[in-house]
Parts: sequence; C-alpha cells; structure tokens
Amino acid sequence: MGLVETGKTVRLALIGAGGIAGAHLRGYAKIKEVEPDKFEIVAICDPVIDRAKEFAAHIAAFQGKEPRTYPDHEALLKAEKATVTPPTSPPRTIFITSRGSLAWRKGCTSWWKSPSV
Repeated sequence: MGLVETGKTVRLALIGAGGIAGAHLRGYAKIKEVEPDKFEIVAICDPVIDRAKEFAAHIAAFQGKEPRTYPDHEALLKAEKATVTPPTSPPRTIFITSRGSLAWRKGCTSWWKSPSV
C-alpha cells in the first residue's frame, strides 16, 4: 500500500508559511494543473498568523478553496484530519513538527522531501 489508497484525495496540512514554503507552493500549483484531484491543501500553520492567512489566500487562487489557518502545528493537528503533513518550516524545526504530527495523528505521514516538479 502506498501513501494513500488509490483514488483517494490526499489531504495536506502544511507546517510553515515562510521561506521555502513559496517553492513548495509553486510545486503544488503545477501538480494541481495536471492532477487537480490528487490533493487538497486543507490547512496551514505558521507562528506569524498573518503570514499563514496570506499563504492560504495564494493557495485558494489555484485550488479554489482557502485552507484553514492555525498559529502552530499542535493546534492544526488537533483540529484537522490530514493525510500528510509536509513540513515547509525551517530545517531546525522539521524533526519537532514531524515527530509531533506522527504523535498527534496515528497514520498521518510526514513528508521530508519537497514536491518534485
């Protein structure tokens, strides 16, 4: 079995909206053009909540639906049922947020790679 069952939409919850997140966003937009039902970005968190909200607006532009925003990964993971949490946060925080996603949501996968586009 792969990451998710075949034919199921992957529910992404992004952890971090600064720095490298912009490159991730461009990759997700390109994937969405080719496979629009492959995934949905359902939520994003960032300690600077205005940055998360601005990022959510950019996501809505290519996805058609704005993801919910949270101030930190713990709040996001308590509230959301995500399939995958790709960390788009600074490298020093990836282990902490990824470990947290696995602890909070049994069965939730944490990507440690950027989308390849």
